[in-house]
Amino acid sequence: MAKKTVQETPKTTTIRVDAGTHKRIVKLSEQTGRSIVDLAQDAVVMYERQLGRERAARQLIEMKKDPVAWQEFIDEIDAVTGGPIDD
Repeated sequence: MAKKTVQETPKTTTIRVDAGTHKRIVKLSEQTGRSIVDLAQDAVVMYERQLGRERAARQLIEMKKDPVAWQEFIDEIDAVTGGPIDD
């Protein structure tokens, strides 16, 4: 027998921001027609992505310091892409 699922109402909370930030997010909401909640959710997602890119960049910088590890990385990319790209 299939288990019945009950859809939960998403839990919400209040986020306090300064008046200037509130004014900016209200203006963005008016300009885009999107809710303040949607804009806040998007901002969190974009910030998480930015942090991920920054972490990846730091890892590449560290890897580049090790010639063997760097070459293995380049070889892996070449294997996936079908070889080096000529300029």
